Amino acid sequence: MKRIFSFLLLAGFCLSLAGCGGGSGASEDKPLTISINCYNGNYVEAPTQIIQQEGLLEKYLPENVTVEYTGLVSGPEIRDAMLAGDIQIAGMSLVSFQTGLENDLPLTLISFCGSTPINLYSNKSEITSLEDFTGSEQITVTNRATNLHAAYLAQCKEMGLDITKYDAMLIAAPNTEALALLSDGNTVSGSILSFPTYVSAERMPDVHLICDMSDAISKYSVGSAYVTTSEFYHEHLEIVEAFRKAQDDALTLFAEEPDRMAEILAELYDVDTAVVLEAIEEVPPTKSLTGYDNLAALLYEVGILKQAPIPFAELPNYQDIADLGG
Repeated sequence: MKRIFSFLLLAGFCLSLAGCGGGSGASEDKPLTISINCYNGNYVEAPTQIIQQEGLLEKYLPENVTVEYTGLVSGPEIRDAMLAGDIQIAGMSLVSFQTGLENDLPLTLISFCGSTPINLYSNKSEITSLEDFTGSEQITVTNRATNLHAAYLAQCKEMGLDITKYDAMLIAAPNTEALALLSDGNTVSGSILSFPTYVSAERMPDVHLICDMSDAISKYSVGSAYVTTSEFYHEHLEIVEAFRKAQDDALTLFAEEPDRMAEILAELYDVDTAVVLEAIEEVPPTKSLTGYDNLAALLYEVGILKQAPIPFAELPNYQDIADLGG
């Protein structure tokens, strides 16, 4: 009897260990719905948009896992929803991710989402280059500590300009307000705009391009990163890996079928296919993150980051993302 009792205890203990599973994946018999944020109004989210439109993720997910998509827009909105558990995977600006790390937010990097073309425009004929802004003018940007702000700061640094002086010219304005101010011509002398918003600026008769910031964007990896909570990353790594495979499939489509991808995105953005194709050629979606440390150093230099940033190679999951660059 003692032997039988001991055997039952041992069997029960082994079953309890097997049931714990170490938090390494979704239970095969418990349905799980994950929420992924996908905002359809910005090219920086193009890989996510194609993942959703082409249904690229579902085939890689465990059978008990389904996916739904949300359309949150602002960085704080996305961050708060993720921390509350309302969304599991989202693209957020790399700036937001790096400031989040500094503030000890439990966020983990999945991959780089990509960048978007960002340009500076002016409504003053006497201004033909960034150096022509004297310091008394005002330039609109959606907000500080955003991709547009980071691209502008990186461009100023690359041109050897006084970052403090040029940063002081910026005023925050949402895209619709920025376009109205740029068209009016009485309040501001310039606007920093991203694709596809800047298409509207290029249609204005008295507005002209001052600066294409693509080189600075590439060097500093100004763009969005795919992020999740540290808890979700460790408990559902198989879902994270499934998403990475879906992103790879999306990038393959951009490389092999750019015309078809441009048609899909043009419908989402309500612009001509030709201008989307031009954006794909100018700033193709990529998960390469070679400018991570450059961006972090810049943010620290200008005071957006208050402490020396954590290098890319020292991120907790570096071994999983080392192939991205840094």
